[in-house]
This record gives sequence, structure tokens and C-alpha cells, in this order.
Amino acid sequence: MVYLAFASGLNLTLAHLREIHPTATGDIGQEVMTRRLKAPFILEDINSWAFFGIGFIFSLIAMTDGLLFTDPYFGYASLERRCNEARAQYTDSKADLIEKLRKIRDAASEAINAAARDLSIRRGELDAIIHARERLAQNNVTDPTLVIALRKRKFDFAIRLTLRHYFPPDT
Repeated sequence: MVYLAFASGLNLTLAHLREIHPTATGDIGQEVMTRRLKAPFILEDINSWAFFGIGFIFSLIAMTDGLLFTDPYFGYASLERRCNEARAQYTDSKADLIEKLRKIRDAASEAINAAARDLSIRRGELDAIIHARERLAQNNVTDPTLVIALRKRKFDFAIRLTLRHYFPPDT
């Protein structure tokens, strides 16, 4: 709306400027503004009205072209649009792949931590067995009940290791 007022005002001023006689002396700009303020729509020559109309129409065409013009180099606007879409798709795919890799990394880290905990438990059990054997060797224990209990514990440990090897726990 503002543009229409500006375009019509400018073209009307130029039409009034055309009506001033070429041999006029003095301040021509002041005379144009005086005529425009006293009688803005009174033009004496039909050519002035044609000048106003043609100028206004070309102004509207130029404004429309400027607003709708998206392709400074013919044929490259669609190429730029496709390039932007491909870049956005690449960025989204990259983010998805990074997220998948993070999940894989977290799962692997959790599995390693679980294996470390399990290994720590097994080392503790092995240390207990070795310590018990050393006590037996030092004391020359001949108590059959203690020897049977130690052998049973060693056997249970070996069975658990074998079963875990063939039937790993669910994670």
C-alpha cells in the first residue's frame, strides 16, 4: 500500500514537471510542488496523463519483478534449492548415524564394564581358592571334611566357568 502511494506520488510529480514550460525561469521544483499541492489531479496535457500512466505501470511491473525474482542467473535457483535440500538431508543423516554410533558405543562400554565386574568376581574366587590351598599346605590339614569342601568349591567354580563359556548370561 505504501509503495502504491509512493509510485503514484512520484509519477504525478513527474507529470506536473512535464507540464511546466521549458522556458520557465526561477525555481522549477517549487513551482511543481505548488501546482501539485493546489491541483494534484489537474493536468492540462493528455501526454502528461500518458506519462503518468506509463510510469506508474512500469513502476508496478518493476516492483512485481523485484518481489518475485528469485533467479539472478537463469536456471540456478532450482539448482540452489536442490543443493540446500541435499545439504539438509546430509546433515540429518549424519546426525542419525552419530546417534546410532553413540548407542553402539554405550552398549559396548556397558558390556566391557560387565565383563570387568565378572572378571573381578572370578579373580576374587580364584584368590580365595589359592588362599585356602595355601592354608591347607601350611597346616598339612588331613581333615577329610575340609579337603572335600575345598574340592567341591573348586569343582563348582570350574563348572560355573564352563557353563558361562557355553551359555553366556543375557545382557
